[in-house]
Amino acid sequence: MKIKTLLLAALALLIGTFATAQDTAYYGEKINKKRILSTKKFSSKIADQDSLTDIKLKGEILDTCPMKGCWMKVRLDDNSEMMVKFKDYGFFVPKGLKEGNTIVRGKAIREVTSVAELKHLAEDAGKSKEEIDAITAPKERVVFYADGVIIE
Repeated sequence: MKIKTLLLAALALLIGTFATAQDTAYYGEKINKKRILSTKKFSSKIADQDSLTDIKLKGEILDTCPMKGCWMKVRLDDNSEMMVKFKDYGFFVPKGLKEGNTIVRGKAIREVTSVAELKHLAEDAGKSKEEIDAITAPKERVVFYADGVIIE
């Protein structure tokens, strides 16, 4: 009787652990959930700088690449979006995510994205030919290069 109770308790613990583990997924280098910047603090830190290195940022996922999962868009505090790319194209996240939260670790760089790159990203995102053709100027933006990602 005691063995049966112990086995049932162990099974319940195992199932509970498995269910919890499924709620958080790690990609790239394993990172922890300590010393994470909010999008508000991040926005104020990057406002007058060209880059920030070795930072962790928590934000809302707006979209991921539907082709390969090779990029992600995260909402910033001012409702703008930040492109997240993955270090050395070394890992991907699930394709087509359009909700949830993420924690990314890496560096943020203010850069100018060329028209060709903007059109390529629009194609990956499944934009119409008209939307792609409307891209005619480069865009200055902050791009985050992540070496590790947590999706919650």
